[in-house]
Amino acid sequence: MKSALILALCLLCASLPTATQTTSKPDPYGVDPILDTLAEIDLANQILPLLLTKEQTNEILTIIERTRAAVKEQQKKEADALKALKAEADKVHKEAVEMGKVPSQEFLKKVNDLFATWEKERLNIRAKNTILLMSRIKDILNEGQIKAAIGVVDKVYDEQLKQFVENPTDDQKLSYYAVNVFFNDSAYEFLRKRYAAMK
Repeated sequence: MKSALILALCLLCASLPTATQTTSKPDPYGVDPILDTLAEIDLANQILPLLLTKEQTNEILTIIERTRAAVKEQQKKEADALKALKAEADKVHKEAVEMGKVPSQEFLKKVNDLFATWEKERLNIRAKNTILLMSRIKDILNEGQIKAAIGVVDKVYDEQLKQFVENPTDDQKLSYYAVNVFFNDSAYEFLRKRYAAMK
């Protein structure tokens, strides 16, 4: 299980956004809702084979919601820091545009250090979230569901997983499933809707 957890943490490191990816792009053609629906359909194809009960779905949602709360706290912290930086950034930008003044190394270092700190903090949060999920996943899923999750990895993620480990164990495949499926925003939305629809 330890090697599986290490793999899961490595996968999270590989998927961390860069500083330039912190803002979302506009949707000029209004296709984002369609893409969201297609993403949920794709995740449904990976989740429904597990035949989760309503109780299991609720347990997984509870864990995901805890992890999402930690992420939102970090996002709020970063947003507040950026707002505090706005006046100084506007001044540096204005001087660069109107006066041709090169931004000072002091300011650039300040910004770079800020984003470097955030990346470390995000990694720490994702690591804690992964440990939380992996500590509970085998208690929530039964043997047949674990086999189904492994089957999804073999079918959908085999080539991607082999970029990290040549001959993955079942535990590593389960970790890969948990990180790539349950930590996916579209999966959260699908599970939330699926729970509401369950009898």
